[in-house]
Amino acid sequence: MKLSGVLLMVLLLGVGSDADIQKIPQDFRVGALQETSQDFRVGAFNLRIFGQKKMTDTTVVATIVRIILRYDIILLQEIRDSEGTAIDVLLNLVNSVASSDPYAMVISERLGRSFSKEQYAYFYRSSKARLVKDYVYKDPGDRFEREPYIAVFESSYTAVSPFAIVGIHTKPADAWEEISLLVEVDKELGVEDVVFAGDFNADCSYVPNYRWEQVPLRTDPRYKWLIEDDVDTTVSNTDCSYDRFVIAGAGMESSVLPCSAAVFKFDTEYDLTQEEALDVSDHYPIEFTMLPPKFKHSIPSLSIAAFNIQIFGETKSGKDDVMDILAKIMNRYDLVLIQEIRDSRENEPAVKELQDLVNRKNPDPFQYVISERLGRTSSKEQYAYFYRPSKLELITSYVFEETQGDYFQREPFIAHFKSPTTYVKEFIIGGIHTQPDEAVAEIDNLVDVYNAIQQKFDVENIIFTGDFNADCTYVSKRRWSDIRLKSDSRFCWLINNDVDTTVKGTDCAYDRFVIAGNEIKEGIVPYSATVFRFDLEYNLSETEAALVSDHYPIELHLRTLTDENEFRKAEILSSAGQGAHHNMTRGFIMVQAMTAISLLFLQRS
Repeated sequence: MKLSGVLLMVLLLGVGSDADIQKIPQDFRVGALQETSQDFRVGAFNLRIFGQKKMTDTTVVATIVRIILRYDIILLQEIRDSEGTAIDVLLNLVNSVASSDPYAMVISERLGRSFSKEQYAYFYRSSKARLVKDYVYKDPGDRFEREPYIAVFESSYTAVSPFAIVGIHTKPADAWEEISLLVEVDKELGVEDVVFAGDFNADCSYVPNYRWEQVPLRTDPRYKWLIEDDVDTTVSNTDCSYDRFVIAGAGMESSVLPCSAAVFKFDTEYDLTQEEALDVSDHYPIEFTMLPPKFKHSIPSLSIAAFNIQIFGETKSGKDDVMDILAKIMNRYDLVLIQEIRDSRENEPAVKELQDLVNRKNPDPFQYVISERLGRTSSKEQYAYFYRPSKLELITSYVFEETQGDYFQREPFIAHFKSPTTYVKEFIIGGIHTQPDEAVAEIDNLVDVYNAIQQKFDVENIIFTGDFNADCTYVSKRRWSDIRLKSDSRFCWLINNDVDTTVKGTDCAYDRFVIAGNEIKEGIVPYSATVFRFDLEYNLSETEAALVSDHYPIELHLRTLTDENEFRKAEILSSAGQGAHHNMTRGFIMVQAMTAISLLFLQRS
């Protein structure tokens, strides 16, 4: 054994004295290994030049191990180790911690045109996923710097089985071309349900906005992008959405838990400085969660909408053609929030006329509940909920009472429903039409409304919806950081910022759904939250459509679980997964890291 190897072992392992132990920060010391049951989680992580050098830093290795243990399957990228041993040591270290539920690994050959070649690797829990095959894509024209590495998995924990993961780390200068080529890769997979994952370099100077219309992976409706363009996946001071998940296939679409696709900010989670985090990587891991197996078969069972009808009162209700279109729109749904009711007449006859028209020859009629007239000015408005009693039981409704100030121009209108036909059996819906110039503050204060509702009803599952005025000049990009409803992980935004909810020539995502609560997230039909373009559906000109409203309705569907026969009848495919993960202090991993790294150097000595 070389002296350097002995000295390194001593330095890494220490002599074990009390004084040595006291030098280790408290959160680095040995702690209890806690295991909690969670859904099946998939990750992708660019480790940034992972090799021998990085494996000698025990703090860095401990953090990497903690990150890996979050996932049931994780794609690791930018492995640069000419000796080919660092990744094996990492796997052994991970399994020394996760000995009761160990990982297996598959790794690609070394890829790249330059001397600095890279490898991909998949770590996966062998108890929860079975590798069917893995291979490097055979690129006929040498169009990829590093050809995609494909792994096909089967799993009894995921109803969508088999599924393929296509890992890629694009060359920055060729990013948009390589991303475009993934459609060709998809056609040759022979697997319907696919996840494309990795460091796409899909933002900033590498893929500017004008390029997206040239990228078929973006324009083809088969592909759904889970990480939005405004999400920063970098640890440094850049603000770029380089790392992405793109999914394809009905089964995969139905199995992804809404809003679970996210960046895992390990610096915040593990209380690291930016410098310490950059020692680990300049990228954050990205992740998403797959729903449990019971969601394999489900069908839509309740449709919900929110519609700003734009000055709905005596004038509009007197236009028969407009009222006919409104009635058609209303009858698409089981629950509708109507906003901007301005009818100064007693007992709001415009709303009653709409109810009569909607219910005419309707075997499943609506009832409605309406708020008081709200607003600080003389031009006050009302909210109303139209709902079908055959599907929903109204428990109570009320206008939110502000106790800490006067933040809302029109306070949210809250309704509490029981829903026997859906997976989520009880939920609360809060409708709001914000004052445009105060939109940031009003949206932010919906967090306080949520907290108050929870205290009042002890109901976790809540939908906020309505005309938030949440885009363009009213909520600019720089203001999103001021909105707790956006930054608080409890809340899931279902209408993205790039969706146009306006009828006229503007392009603004004013109208939104925001949900909170595990059951409501699980109970949403994936990708059902959308805009209903009634002008296209009913063949209206822009002028005719504008007579109805300057907003489109937004809509979503809740689902019920069913058996395979009903599922096949509805022609809906849903898939899911379930797994277990480890939460632990860094101390336990640090000790394991020191031992494994020392063994590595002893072997090399």
